[in-house]
Amino acid sequence: MRTAALGASTRSSRSPQARSVSICAREDLEELFRRIALSLMINNTDDHLRNHGLLRSGSGWRLSPVFDINPNPEASAIRSTSVFSEYDREPALAALLSNAHEFELTHGEAEAIVADVAGAVGMCESFAVRTGIGKAERETILRALHN
Repeated sequence: MRTAALGASTRSSRSPQARSVSICAREDLEELFRRIALSLMINNTDDHLRNHGLLRSGSGWRLSPVFDINPNPEASAIRSTSVFSEYDREPALAALLSNAHEFELTHGEAEAIVADVAGAVGMCESFAVRTGIGKAERETILRALHN
């Protein structure tokens, strides 16, 4: 199995590269959109282009499994990579939605994905309680989700 990074200077240039090499471009583009939305919602400020790679096996390239996603509880932390030239969470999320076509998504599909991701993020606290994560640790992580 071979690996490759989606190398580019901004997130806006990731989708054309994935589209040109992935054997399942539509699925991979949707997953990339979902990952970017998640990173924004959990304040993953260290989401950079090397966190989105491709794996080659058999018949071609596919988006690698997700890795290196970490909530940052510091509201003032600056993102390492912009989303369509936006660094702050809300403008970046709006820019992501406005550019859904870059991921071969309709606006309605993009909104549904964002709602799905928001629902999953909203379940984090109850999941943390069920799995025994202590209150202090939960509060630290939840700050990232509510910044």
